[in-house]
Amino acid sequence: MTANNLFIRQLTSTRVIRRIRKVSIFFQSDFAMSVKYAAGVLLRKSWKCQLKVEGVYLYVRPGTPDLDVCCSSLGDEFSEIANIARDTHKFIVDAGGYIGSSAIFFARRFPESRIIVLEPDVENFGIAQLNCRPYQNVEVWNLALAGNAGRAKLRDRGTGAWGYTVVEEPTDCDTRIRGTVDLITVDHIVEMCAVQGIDILKLDIEGGEYSLLEDVPGWIQRCDVIVAELHDRIKSGCTEMFYKAMKGRTQFHLAGEKVASVSDAITT
Repeated sequence: MTANNLFIRQLTSTRVIRRIRKVSIFFQSDFAMSVKYAAGVLLRKSWKCQLKVEGVYLYVRPGTPDLDVCCSSLGDEFSEIANIARDTHKFIVDAGGYIGSSAIFFARRFPESRIIVLEPDVENFGIAQLNCRPYQNVEVWNLALAGNAGRAKLRDRGTGAWGYTVVEEPTDCDTRIRGTVDLITVDHIVEMCAVQGIDILKLDIEGGEYSLLEDVPGWIQRCDVIVAELHDRIKSGCTEMFYKAMKGRTQFHLAGEKVASVSDAITT
């Protein structure tokens, strides 16, 4: 079997497993909610439905990436990172937290850590609040992470509820203004929360990582683990900027577009 055929076979197997998991969700969830979700898909209605994903009841919207994101986040997407990270500072920041599923993964894995979720979109923020409400160690803030504090326009790239960006001129899509959002910096978060460092900083900020890392900020050294989804298609040069900023740390690739950077302090 060639390497290409093996890759295709593994990819197909992964997709089948994901479909089986997704179907099983509807059998585990409340029947009425499962029907409501199915009706929403057929009628193209994105009303809120509460389904049971990996043992966790979550609000998701039909016709959006919500359910797929929850399956990934609560599956094994961040398991490798969780195995590496320590809870030295008992502090985690989830920037681009969407509807809160990745924060819930971290909350269950690190129950003594304080977790700050940053979600710039008001609608996603509302869903994240509902989902994270049972977790006393999770706080959801309607803010966007950036290199400088201020206020920015939130742009809809037409790629779904997970693709909103504060990048002024995305290179991949035409945009429309969805609203405005306040910007917060890592230094401000650390100061507000009175912590010395961050155990895990998750970045999924739709191209905003370029300006966040552009000046190789000093706060990088205060982060034990940084895991980022890089969006060169939205803002050219994100990957190059990430590796420039992370010089002197250990980097490795995760699934999809994600890459992790680990401080030598926890690898030695």
